[in-house]
Amino acid sequence: MVAKSHFYGGRFILAPAARLDEPSFEVVVFGKTGRGAALRYMAAMGMGVLGRCRSVRVITAQSVSLLEPVGAPIQLDGDVELRLPARLMIAARPLSVIAPPATV
Repeated sequence: MVAKSHFYGGRFILAPAARLDEPSFEVVVFGKTGRGAALRYMAAMGMGVLGRCRSVRVITAQSVSLLEPVGAPIQLDGDVELRLPARLMIAARPLSVIAPPATV
């Protein structure tokens, strides 16, 4: 999973070091596959101890290439938005947001 924010699914912490204002992603790599492993990872995330799992690695990156399996869906915030292959990168410059003045 590639995270820009440390929360996942509301209140669960996936990548503790991920921050929206940092110029990087946190890539969470799960070393084991299968239904049982997925259930253990979900339980660990629910208890806030995912980072203690020996088979979980968190890597900081500025770009991520996702290559296979070709055509597999990529979810962005829970919705399928892209298909593999894809390359995710941090924007070279920050976005400017134009908003009305805050009212008290």
